[in-house]
Amino acid sequence: MNLDTKRTSLVAAFLVVFAVAAVAGCTGNGVPGEDTGDPGNGEAPGNGEDPGNGEDITPEISSIDAEWIGYEEGEFEGGARVRARNMDTEDYDWRVESADPDEHHIVIWNSDENAVYITQPGEEDWTMATGTLAEQFGKEAWKGMVTASEGWAKNFGEGRHDVHHGEESLEIEVELNPSLGDDLFVPPEGADVEEPVMP
Repeated sequence: MNLDTKRTSLVAAFLVVFAVAAVAGCTGNGVPGEDTGDPGNGEAPGNGEDPGNGEDITPEISSIDAEWIGYEEGEFEGGARVRARNMDTEDYDWRVESADPDEHHIVIWNSDENAVYITQPGEEDWTMATGTLAEQFGKEAWKGMVTASEGWAKNFGEGRHDVHHGEESLEIEVELNPSLGDDLFVPPEGADVEEPVMP
């Protein structure tokens, strides 16, 4: 590996770690606070039981499209949008991005590739991380926003709801079981994708 290639790889690795750490720090590492619908233990909350008759009313969720309205933490000054599919499987694809397209901050987890993809405002190219780097610094740091959205969807159902995430008050607008295509969970076709090489 020549010097330029090594330098580029190290910068790419730093960008992945820095971008994830910066936003995870601002979101409490994805661990929701009270009233989020997520107990923060890795499990979606709510047993869906109607206390009146004991009937199970938890909706079956295979995919979600959730917009966090009024959320202004980390990179998401204009709100955030969370989409996920195959949620009835052990591991599933998800995409967290700025609701404001001008911010252009996107993080994708692709379960088939065991990879996280990140792009940031002002950047046309993407950084890809796989294996341990993706699991520890990408998937786990960001998935809290996904599980929080899943918890709200299970507890409150489809529509718009007032919720809390950490110390943030916001609205969540949830669509249950939308059809989400493959193109949402990979960078755009023809995009430059760089995979960091750890020294």
